[in-house]
Amino acid sequence: MTSTIFKTNFNKVMEFNRAFDMVPVEPKQYGGYFEDSLCNIQFDPFKFIRIPIFRDSPATIRLRLDLIKEEIGELNEAILQNDIIEQRDACADILYVVYGMADVLGISIDDIFSSNIQKKAMNYETNNTISSNSYVDKIFNASNKGSKTITNYKYMKSFSTEFLGFDISSKPVPEMISIISDKLNTIYLELEANCLKETEMINITKKFQIVSENLYDILSWTYIMTIVLGVNADNDFDIVHESNMSKLCSTEADAIATIIDYEAKYRAGTSPYDSPYYYYLHNLDKWIIKNLSTGKALKNIKYKKVCFKNTRFVF
Repeated sequence: MTSTIFKTNFNKVMEFNRAFDMVPVEPKQYGGYFEDSLCNIQFDPFKFIRIPIFRDSPATIRLRLDLIKEEIGELNEAILQNDIIEQRDACADILYVVYGMADVLGISIDDIFSSNIQKKAMNYETNNTISSNSYVDKIFNASNKGSKTITNYKYMKSFSTEFLGFDISSKPVPEMISIISDKLNTIYLELEANCLKETEMINITKKFQIVSENLYDILSWTYIMTIVLGVNADNDFDIVHESNMSKLCSTEADAIATIIDYEAKYRAGTSPYDSPYYYYLHNLDKWIIKNLSTGKALKNIKYKKVCFKNTRFVF
C-alpha cells in the first residue's frame, strides 16, 4: 500500500507554477541550513531567494502584485454583495496568488509561517505566565489533531481561537469581516510599496525579509477570514488547485482531442489560438497544451471549473 505524500498549499502552488513554466524548476526548495559563528546549525528561509528579480524583472513583480490586488478586490466586492460563495472563492484565490508570489521570489514561506506562529505562541505564553504544559505544545497539538502534518490553516485556526478570541463555530460577523478586509487592503498597500521601492543590492536580503512578512500577514488574515466565515480553507484551496491542475491532460488522447477542439474553434473564428500543440511533463505524468505563436498555456478540453456551491460549510 503506497502512502500519499503530504503537500502543503505552498507545495501545491509550486507544482502548478512549474507545470506552467512560471518559475524555474530549480531549486526545488528555498530554505537551507548553514553553520553560524558558534558552529550551530541554523535554518535560513532566504537561502535561495531570487536576488535579481526586483531589479531585472519589474514586469513580473507588477504582475504578481496585480494578481493579489485583483483577488483582494474580488473579496471586497463579495463582502459588499454579502455573497458567501464568492467570499470563499476570493479567499482561496488570495491564498493561491500569495503563495505564488512567494514561489516566484524564492521565499520559503511555509517556514516563515511556522516560525512566526511559534514566536507568537511563546510570547503569549510568557505574557500570560502560563505554566504546566508548554503552551506551544498545546497549540501545536491542537493544530495537529493526531496527524503527522500541520497546515498553515490549522496553525492559524488554533492561533486565532486562542489568541484573537475568534469563535470559529459562529456564523460570519459583519463587523469582524469588515476589520479583516481593511487589514488586507492596508497590508497589500504596504506590500506594493515595499516591492516597488528601489533598493541597493547590499540591502536586498532585508527587502526580501520585509516582503515576506507582508506575504505572511496577508496569508494569516486570509486564513482568519475563512475561520470567521466558518469554512475549511484547506478544502477550499484544494478545490481551486484541482481546477487549476485540470488544465493539464491526464492522457495523450485527451491532449490530442484538445488540440483538435482548439483547431476547429480557430477555423470557425471562435478562438484566437492559431497554433495549439502539446508536450509531456515527465515529473507530473501529464500533458500540457500551449499556443505556439503566443506561448500561452491552454485549458484541457476536460477542464474542471471551480465550484463551491455543492460543498458543505465546516462550522
